[in-house]
Amino acid sequence: MTPVPLPAGWPPTPSWPPRIHASAVPSGMPSRSAAASSARRGLLMMEGGMARAEGSRPQYTDSACTGRDGEVREAWRSAPLLALITPCFNEAEVLPIMIPRFVEELDRLAAAGSIAPASFLVLVDDGSNDETWSLIDAAAAANPGRVRGLHLGMNQGQQRALASGLASVRGKVDAAVTLDCDGQDDPSVLGIMVDRYRAGFDVVCGVRSGRPADSAMKRATAHAFYRLLELIGGEVVFDHADFRLMASCVLDRLASIDEDRLYLRGLVPTLGFSLCTVAYERGERVAGDTRYSAQKMVRLALDGVRCALNMARRGK
Repeated sequence: MTPVPLPAGWPPTPSWPPRIHASAVPSGMPSRSAAASSARRGLLMMEGGMARAEGSRPQYTDSACTGRDGEVREAWRSAPLLALITPCFNEAEVLPIMIPRFVEELDRLAAAGSIAPASFLVLVDDGSNDETWSLIDAAAAANPGRVRGLHLGMNQGQQRALASGLASVRGKVDAAVTLDCDGQDDPSVLGIMVDRYRAGFDVVCGVRSGRPADSAMKRATAHAFYRLLELIGGEVVFDHADFRLMASCVLDRLASIDEDRLYLRGLVPTLGFSLCTVAYERGERVAGDTRYSAQKMVRLALDGVRCALNMARRGK
């Protein structure tokens, strides 16, 4: 693998040069005009390749494109060049199931003209010690251009893995979506998120319509934590984790923030961009066990508090 440095600026102090799969780094990313001009050719190439019938997809009946301030918007942006960013830590059981699902959904959206044909998936290996990187490597080789791999030399945690993935695509895409790789964040919701982006929203947050897999205690403590963040000046989207679409302008703003306690789900809503939500049903992991221990959850919560306090001191 060829070492490729992260783009300057964010994460603030990267000390772990990532490796990107050779097929993931074309000599020149297509411009928006080039992507648009090749849209018809891409549609013809993908036509008829759907493995899942339209009628079999879950239906999400979220309201029209209405933001937090009540604004309703109509589509005006063109189909974006989109990157999906998903962190992976010891997910060898999950990836053989989820990579085809991610690729299928990107193919479906490209064939429908909702996203540019050159849209792609970035799998960020957060220092795994199982076969995760080998699977990412193989997927990138089997799906050149569509699947890309980013390898962190040591485990940095979910938030920094997300930050690294976002930094690697900044300046090359119109929008990026972050989501979990374990199937709990439903890829079928991506089309609705893209519709909201095309209607003019810069941030689209996936919000859990229910938390059936969580205990009553976990739900109560999560909501208590949200209220704590609000009390100390944070802006909170209740029942939102890291399933989120962000326009390129949001990625540029994030790159300018020197924050050593990354808590993206609390940071992004404070940046002042137009934001709306999409409700979805969060499912179970498709395989394996959660990598989020109680210790990691406490650490993430503390980072959230510190991040909210830092942003409040800076006046956001």
